[in-house]
Amino acid sequence: MLKGMWLWLDARLQVRELLRTEGARELPAGTGWLFVLGSLALSTFLVLVVTGVLILFVYIPSPDHAADSLYYLHQMNFGRFIHGVHHWGASAMIVIVFLHLLRVFFFKAFARPRELTWIVGIVLLLFTLAMGFTGFLLPWDPEGYWGTVVGLHIAEQSPLVGGIVGTLLRGGAVMGTQTLSRFFALHVAVLPALMVVFIVIHLRLVSKLGSAGPLSTPLRGKDSGFAFFPRQVLRDATAALVVLLLISALAMLLPLADRPPADPTDTQYIPRPPWYFLSLFQFLRYVPGRLEPIAAVVIPGLIVLFLLLVPFIDRRPGRAYLKGRPVAWLVSAGVALAITLGVLAGPNPNTAISPLATGPVPPGADAGQQLYLSVGCGFCHGSDAGGTKDGPSLHKAVLYRDRPWLLAHFKDPAGLVPGSTMKKFDWLTDDELHQLVDHLIQINRENRPW
Repeated sequence: MLKGMWLWLDARLQVRELLRTEGARELPAGTGWLFVLGSLALSTFLVLVVTGVLILFVYIPSPDHAADSLYYLHQMNFGRFIHGVHHWGASAMIVIVFLHLLRVFFFKAFARPRELTWIVGIVLLLFTLAMGFTGFLLPWDPEGYWGTVVGLHIAEQSPLVGGIVGTLLRGGAVMGTQTLSRFFALHVAVLPALMVVFIVIHLRLVSKLGSAGPLSTPLRGKDSGFAFFPRQVLRDATAALVVLLLISALAMLLPLADRPPADPTDTQYIPRPPWYFLSLFQFLRYVPGRLEPIAAVVIPGLIVLFLLLVPFIDRRPGRAYLKGRPVAWLVSAGVALAITLGVLAGPNPNTAISPLATGPVPPGADAGQQLYLSVGCGFCHGSDAGGTKDGPSLHKAVLYRDRPWLLAHFKDPAGLVPGSTMKKFDWLTDDELHQLVDHLIQINRENRPW
């Protein structure tokens, strides 16, 4: 029956013919591992689509519920892992797309007749950055909220249309429900649809024009070496598997923490964009205020325009990395400058002032649970007291401890448990200590095995 269904579909869609044609497509001799970056970007995009759809079943695009919905996701089986794969996968895709474009540039694979392939690739890079930026706000946590404030401020520096762009993206005078709704629509509908269209165009161009191959291959000649299947397919699949394992390892070893909702009135939080915009962010620090529109919009716009026109600027014969290519030296200096500025931006200064609690206060939380999260217990024991690598689980942990012992332990942990690294909570009032004990007793009752 399955064979019959396959034959029925194949007769109408010509799947086998397509696979046979693409598999037999010849690649230039010397094509190696550096040429897996394009397919690697595509496979990473597919991972993001799958994990994004899974997150959509839980996520609520509302400032009042976004953080709580992700908190709920993290309590589900594999929920935190899926969110982590999506998070790290987004960063991985940005890095892979950048590396792919650098490889194409330095191998001069944009030269005639592949100019349009390069231009479509630049557009896909811009879409990838836009996907990262719009997704940065969706958790509605302090980092995403204030990072978006920075991004919108940069967008508003655009000459003539800056105010209109800012208002359209923000959805009003201040960031709120409309902002999150618009970023959500862009992130899950508009941008993915555009990316799919341009990916199809890009793949069609690559299939039609073929690979430019390594530096030894003549730009306008043909140097057929081997078929795409199976050698290069195996390389592509191996690279995709390695990256997927790496992303999965990061999701497990560096799990995403539950973060409290953004507080627009927080005057301590230092606005900071996502890592891929840190170079521009740091550059703006060196620019006087009156020149900020030029530095924030005009210069990046000229850089994008330059990249789009590269095939028509770098027209010299030969494929050497740098020899006889002033444009290549210019791009190399630009990449080095961008990396330097990103490093100079330094680590996130908000680490020292961010709340110690590992999660937002769930709706309907009692006073004890609010205290548990606000004073930082959740930092070591988990927002639900389920334990982390830094602190043991408190589920069933106090079944055989009475109230006086728990109160004394809060005031002097090492005095009751020699060697304990838990800090003293003797600065809390007696009422607050009793509320914390009530919360511990309650979660132990809820997690009893009987």
